[in-house]
Amino acid sequence: MSCEITERTSNSVVTVVGILSQLFGVNDRWAVIGSANLAIRGEKIQPSDRLAVSISHMACLDFALSTSKTIQSYYATTTVCGMSIDVMADAAILTRNGTWQRLDAWSKSIEYVQTKAGLVPLTTLAFERNVYLLLGDRERVQRIDSTWGTAV
Repeated sequence: MSCEITERTSNSVVTVVGILSQLFGVNDRWAVIGSANLAIRGEKIQPSDRLAVSISHMACLDFALSTSKTIQSYYATTTVCGMSIDVMADAAILTRNGTWQRLDAWSKSIEYVQTKAGLVPLTTLAFERNVYLLLGDRERVQRIDSTWGTAV
C-alpha cells in the first residue's frame, strides 16, 4: 500500500481511519478521539499533526507506558500514508484537582459515523466534552457546545 497525506484535513483523517479499520480489524474495540474526532464530525478545525486513537488492547504495535503533563497511557506511534498516529490503551487523565482518572468509559461511548471511507468509530461528543471538562479545556468545551449544543 502506498499513499501520502500532504494536508491535515478531515478528509485525509477519514482516509487514514479507513485504513486503520483494516489494520485493527472488525473485532478490535477502537475509536478516534480528540481533535480528529471533531474534524470528522465537521467542525471547522484542522486536526492536530497526529491522529489519536484509543484501543481496548495492545494490538500489533510496540506499546510503552507514557506520561505527559495531562495524560498517562500505554502508548505507541505508527505512520499510515505519511500521517503520524498516536495509539493509546488504558488511558488516564490528570484532572484539575490533581488526581489521575482512568478513561474506561471510552469503550462504552463509541458511535459509528458514516463517512466517505465507510463507518468510522468515534467516541461520543458527550464523552469528548467530559474529557475536556476534566482537563479544564474550556475553549474545547465551548466549541463543542456552540457547534452541537450543550445537550450532547
